[in-house]
Amino acid sequence: MNKYQEALIYFCNGCHHEYEEGNYGQCKRVEGRCGHYKSLKEACDKAEKYDEKETPKKVKAEIMSDYVEHHYVQSYEIYVCPVCGLHLSPTQNYCDRCSQKLDWSDEDDK
Repeated sequence: MNKYQEALIYFCNGCHHEYEEGNYGQCKRVEGRCGHYKSLKEACDKAEKYDEKETPKKVKAEIMSDYVEHHYVQSYEIYVCPVCGLHLSPTQNYCDRCSQKLDWSDEDDK
């Protein structure tokens, strides 16, 4: 269970409202029974997606080679977004296509 699911359960456990036959009780956390649950779930899902985009991901480097009339000319490195594959400029902090936050550090994750 991630922190967004935990938050959803926390808020729903505190939800006391009329939900069946005039009785008051805790929200059953079943979609459709409680308007609070659906709204909170949508908010938690959006927050989770935002959090994923704000967690920097390592930029991928790829080696490209140019050939002219079957002769090798040069090799060069291009940078690629780890999420969507868009070519990046080394000055970018976020991908222009998918808005992923980028990690340009030379450190390898261990």
